[in-house]
Amino acid sequence: MVMLILNLEIEYKRIKFNGDYIDIYKPKVNGYYPFVIFSGGMNSPSSRYESLGKFLASNGFITIIPDYKGWLFLLLIPSKIIKIIDNLNKIDSSIKNEGCLGGHSLGAYFSMIISYKRSSIKCLFLFSPPALFLNYSKISVPVLIFAGTNDEITKFEFNQKIIYEHLKTQKKLVLIKGGNHNGYMDRWDFVEAITDGYLGIEHNKQLQIVKDSVLKFLREVLK
Repeated sequence: MVMLILNLEIEYKRIKFNGDYIDIYKPKVNGYYPFVIFSGGMNSPSSRYESLGKFLASNGFITIIPDYKGWLFLLLIPSKIIKIIDNLNKIDSSIKNEGCLGGHSLGAYFSMIISYKRSSIKCLFLFSPPALFLNYSKISVPVLIFAGTNDEITKFEFNQKIIYEHLKTQKKLVLIKGGNHNGYMDRWDFVEAITDGYLGIEHNKQLQIVKDSVLKFLREVLK
């Protein structure tokens, strides 16, 4: 069955909230839409996930990507995301009170530890999450996990595989052959490139696998 791609016209705005900038991608068509709050990898600018934000917005999801950077700032990120969730209607009045959290690398970890703290969070999608200490039994929402066979930063066998095996909720794992850790972003820098494995798949193909899988997952959960 071919998945329907809506391709709605979208709008973008960058606002300051709680002392930080957040990028918001939303459909231009009037209506109420579920939210997606996506947390990027450590020190990765929000602009590196622009294509994901645009894609989800064009298919009916108001996508919020905070621009959180800085080593000393890391421990504050979960509380800052919760503050966004608690103020969604102030940020944009067309956001429904239900949605999904997503994240890449350390941002995926933060999304996991927040997922059971607000009832409006209905699902999780995670790009190469690290297997840091976590009480997996607390997570009850459906989870979609992505991993790349060429990921040298959070290797599959020691990270995503462990997370998948420990989760007790509805779950799905997408293992991308040739995919690496950086391939979820639109672009990355030299230091990130030399610390990761080589990208053994066309970059656009990894991005498309991720986008299509996330969209299908969101539509299944947020009916």
